[in-house]
Amino acid sequence: MSESISIIRSYQDGVCPDCGLEIPLEVVAGQACQNCGHVFVPPHPSDDEEASMLDEAKSLIKAIKEFDVVKEGDSGDAEYDAALEMEEASKAFLRAASARNIELAELIDQELPE
Repeated sequence: MSESISIIRSYQDGVCPDCGLEIPLEVVAGQACQNCGHVFVPPHPSDDEEASMLDEAKSLIKAIKEFDVVKEGDSGDAEYDAALEMEEASKAFLRAASARNIELAELIDQELPE
């Protein structure tokens, strides 16, 4: 999809949210509305809440897996204990969130270490 179409689709009814003027088909990111000066921006991936949740979950699972490798050679200090508590809290959060999102539930079943 072209950047122009992506920008237009990200605004309700393809109009400027400030003045209601139709967004031109050749709009580019950072271009201002001819009528009111509103600056048009492309949609952000984080605007899609479900995709954002999955991306965050993948990042968190990766961090948990990397921590699992590090903890094998632990020295037994307080930082390690705190990190372990954070890992358990993160896992609990991911499992709770997966109850509301089937894609997240599948990701957790496949990727989250026990």
